[in-house]
Amino acid sequence: MIYSIPDPATATEVSRDQIPDILIRLSALQAALVARLAAHPVYRPKDATDDPHRLLKAAEVARLVATTPGVVYEMARRGTIGCVKTGITGSRGIRFTRQQVADFVASRQKTAVK
Repeated sequence: MIYSIPDPATATEVSRDQIPDILIRLSALQAALVARLAAHPVYRPKDATDDPHRLLKAAEVARLVATTPGVVYEMARRGTIGCVKTGITGSRGIRFTRQQVADFVASRQKTAVK
């Protein structure tokens, strides 16, 4: 069943006699929708990228700061951005915390001259 939802801007055009009936139907509709959500909640799988403790790869950091993974690796090598060494040999064996990325971005912000 498709419900027609009137434009709220037209509420001023509704006669005063119709308002109680509309409010009663609206209340019943709201109760039915709340019951539907309670019975069958919307399933949203947790996105792994939302985990604040998950270590980020250089490619993920690159997307966040609008650069390339190669530049991220070079910044880590130079100490421009903090990193976590995973124990894997080579520059590819590093990961980044969200805090390290946030600190990097904060260190690059310039304040406006007043």
